[in-house]
Amino acid sequence: SSSSPPPPSSPPSARLTVLNRTLAWDGVPVFLSGVNLAWLRYGNDFGNGQSNAHFCALKDVLVNTSRAGGNSMRVWLHVEGYKTPVFDADGVVVATDSTGSLISDMRRYLRAARQLDILIFFVLWNGAVLKHQRVKDLFSDMSKLDSYIDTVLVPMVRSLRDEPALGGWDVINEPEGSVAADVADPNPCYDTTPLARTGAGWAQPTEPIPMEQVLRFVGAQAAAIHAAAPASLVTVGSWSELASSDALGKRNYYTDECLRGAVGAASAAAGARLDFLQV
Repeated sequence: SSSSPPPPSSPPSARLTVLNRTLAWDGVPVFLSGVNLAWLRYGNDFGNGQSNAHFCALKDVLVNTSRAGGNSMRVWLHVEGYKTPVFDADGVVVATDSTGSLISDMRRYLRAARQLDILIFFVLWNGAVLKHQRVKDLFSDMSKLDSYIDTVLVPMVRSLRDEPALGGWDVINEPEGSVAADVADPNPCYDTTPLARTGAGWAQPTEPIPMEQVLRFVGAQAAAIHAAAPASLVTVGSWSELASSDALGKRNYYTDECLRGAVGAASAAAGARLDFLQV
């Protein structure tokens, strides 16, 4: 049987888990039904001194979702990285946001969701539209990606890991929008010829991102999340089963093997895996 997440009086240790290929809350299978909010202010819903009025606007969506019977919310965080995180002139990530309120704003939102029995899935980045060069550089330059992981991701995950309303972390929405499709590679994990003429790569018509870099971007952040919060769930919002299933001659690019191979070093790649996939 399925149930909604239990009321706020449930034990603090209760959390969303993967159980026998299904999602479960405190060991009980759960069917999640809710909203992909995406954003109210594009890439600027949290941090930068979030006003109380904006928090109330975000909470109103939670209230309306709860009244309609929803129990989950997918909300986008950095998106294209124009407002958060903070980059220096060299493209290195140096802070969560301009005022240092990002994590506390997220925690306040999670606690509001908890009171309404709603699980929150934070989506870090967006591959369906990606114009900001600073974020593109996180794919190609591992040192810059590490600066994000060390300065923002790990502190954020550690600070929020015990919040019961945190359903999981979605590393990137529709990464296939920015991938270089129809590129042959001897490694099947990086061979995107199965994506030829599927529409993949729509967001980067001139400088698409190689699949190896996409998988390293996802895998490195997944590994960091799992290391900082072993019980937290990590996912990706895939654009289509065409890139996340081995059926019909296509390929699931997000296997443990592919993610760990892209990250490389065994020590860094240990947690480079997804707990479940979104499509």
